[in-house]
Amino acid sequence: MNANSLVHRSIASIPEAELLEMLLSSRLDRSDLFGIRGIPDAPVTATSRSLKTLSGSPKGDVDLLAWSSTSPHEAVAYQMKRFKVTVQADLWGQPNKLQEFEEGVRQANLLEALGFHQVYLWVFVVVDSRPRNRGRISYDGLTSELRATIDAAVSTRGLNQRVGLVTQELVQPMDNPPLRVGTGHLHLVRAAGLGVQPRQVTAWVGAQHGAG
Repeated sequence: MNANSLVHRSIASIPEAELLEMLLSSRLDRSDLFGIRGIPDAPVTATSRSLKTLSGSPKGDVDLLAWSSTSPHEAVAYQMKRFKVTVQADLWGQPNKLQEFEEGVRQANLLEALGFHQVYLWVFVVVDSRPRNRGRISYDGLTSELRATIDAAVSTRGLNQRVGLVTQELVQPMDNPPLRVGTGHLHLVRAAGLGVQPRQVTAWVGAQHGAG
């Protein structure tokens, strides 16, 4: 099986923001994002929110914001990074742009410094292993060597102590639409610490509900 014979879109081709929206629209996938202790079970959410309207007009944005409708002072701010792995027959590609993890660390540390109640750096590793599996009914994803490469690059080094870190592997092993049939693996590297959220941040969080 090669790329020309595949019918469905590759999970590795989906941009980060679109992937997040797809996960949020699925009840099962959504539960992974909010299944960590301390995160509201059925939160209000907002995506891709610029921080410039906060006090001091900080640069950057929040990829995902989640909070209970009754507790906007306990908001969870997510910084997302996506790395992709594709294969051609027996030739594995290397995870792309792992060096950009450091930018994710910088952005997550900014969210923590602004005072959000919880902050997570959430790393998606998307794997299109269809060519390797050659049409077989298989759920094979990353090799142990590739997973070790990713684990070595994605760590808590440089993260502020209160920032949590999660890696989530999403595999497309057969020629089905992305996220329909496949496997996933979520690893909580470190849980986020709790902070006392400033009033101006809480007011900003409340203003995000229903905002464009």
